[in-house]
Amino acid sequence: MIACVLSCLWSCQAQASSLGLVVGSRAPKLQVSDWPHGPAIQKLEPGNVYLIEFWATWCPPCVSSAPHLAELQRKYESKGLKVIGITQLDNWGSDPDSIGQLLKQMGPKMDYPIGIDEVAPKAYQGVFNGRTECAYLGAAQVQAIPCSFLVDREGRIAFIGLPTLVDTPLQQVMSNTFDLGLAAKAYAKTKRVESNMLVLEGLLKAGRFKAANVLAAQLAADSVEDARIQSLIADEMVGFEGKKLKPSELKLALACATRSVEASHRTDPEMLAALAGVLRYQNRRTESNKLMLQAIKLASGVQKQQLVERAKLYKKR
Repeated sequence: MIACVLSCLWSCQAQASSLGLVVGSRAPKLQVSDWPHGPAIQKLEPGNVYLIEFWATWCPPCVSSAPHLAELQRKYESKGLKVIGITQLDNWGSDPDSIGQLLKQMGPKMDYPIGIDEVAPKAYQGVFNGRTECAYLGAAQVQAIPCSFLVDREGRIAFIGLPTLVDTPLQQVMSNTFDLGLAAKAYAKTKRVESNMLVLEGLLKAGRFKAANVLAAQLAADSVEDARIQSLIADEMVGFEGKKLKPSELKLALACATRSVEASHRTDPEMLAALAGVLRYQNRRTESNKLMLQAIKLASGVQKQQLVERAKLYKKR
């Protein structure tokens, strides 16, 4: 199964219409108490584009995303992009020392403003204890990090999702070709698809594979442009113990995994690993091994260790 940082997204079953923050909403203000890596950004200024990522030192995919964010900052800085990383202080390993050590370790790979959130009266999910986190993650009912919010030049939310998937909407926002209305409709559709992922997992667990296959095909068709959903579908199909895929089902899993890797521009370790899993299922060992090596190279820390173990598991199949 794909990493828990992604899989727990499915605990949120609310439709987009009931959310307090969606694509198209006005971006909430920043409420940051300290900037260990500057320059400090006190507010979102009209005319600039902001890419705000919520992260933590204990989140391996967050750390793995940092070099890509730094690359985007360098690429679009002259055109008004400001990348911001917002984290918190907590009891799970995120403290001034660990944040400082990580910044020193990452160097130019994390060279954009890093802010420590103000403490909120009540933590969202009992985990995210920052005021800005509550205003963004809580209002959008995002269940896990890393999560990035793209804010356009008019201060509107243009994208909510994984930082590895922001390249295309960012390029469109920077070139003034972004269709906010279309993106808002696509986001609402994504939230509806997300609510059905739990149903798919339930069908697989119950051994109702015929019904699961029908639903998987439907979800894949409904989320062709959502790399995260496509990757999760593929991972569910080939990763579920006791299920032997038919040629048509394996074809669907391969199509989903391939779309996710292409859409993420081969920058997301988990999506590369999901495709490697499908290729291993097809006994395409050389291609699978190559992809896993790429995934491991992109990852760091705990995520890298997890992918190394996953590669060992694939080799046993």
